[in-house]
Amino acid sequence: MNIYLTTEKNLNVNLKQLCEVMNSMTKNIKFNYTTSVSDTIPSGFINYELELKKIKKLRKETDSLFILITNREYENNFFYISEDNLAVISFAHWEHYTTLPLENGIVFFISQLICDNIISSLSHAESRGCLSDYLENKADVDRCMRMSYLCEDCMLEIRKVLRKDKTKNIVFEDLKIILNALANTSRWDNSIFKVIGDNSIVNLILVQIILWVITI
Repeated sequence: MNIYLTTEKNLNVNLKQLCEVMNSMTKNIKFNYTTSVSDTIPSGFINYELELKKIKKLRKETDSLFILITNREYENNFFYISEDNLAVISFAHWEHYTTLPLENGIVFFISQLICDNIISSLSHAESRGCLSDYLENKADVDRCMRMSYLCEDCMLEIRKVLRKDKTKNIVFEDLKIILNALANTSRWDNSIFKVIGDNSIVNLILVQIILWVITI
């Protein structure tokens, strides 16, 4: 599975470093970054259909996941809209919802999109700190990043899919690694970038992966 990330020029996040961190953890998902979609930043709300046309031109592989990250907001106040493996994620007013850095949020929403590739429409309105929380209250994203797990109801549905389609198991293995890394950094107010070079985090991730395997 290939994931491509791109931003608008006014977004202060190091995609090169983010991809390096993610690729250091995953075996079957490959993270890539591309140049900014344009030199000018559109004003007003995100026009998803218009952005879709832009990023379709940049996407080289139709089966890859292509994500545009922006500071602009949706009129409906969503965090993101996705269609046909194309997503536009809004980080407008991010500082109002959490004290965690932008890169942690990017990893969280990427995780949601990866999960959607395993099983679509896995969502619940109740706020549980689960990856599949609907996030009607956008401030709940803080709790979700710090917990970064899948609740038992969601795991029940995922297990059904994994038993029927073994090819999705390798993607889920990488998703578990990503979620453990995000939880182990976010709960201590650290950037996901801290994963590299911190052996205590790496060792904890390995232990948690073993526990995931035992419970499946």
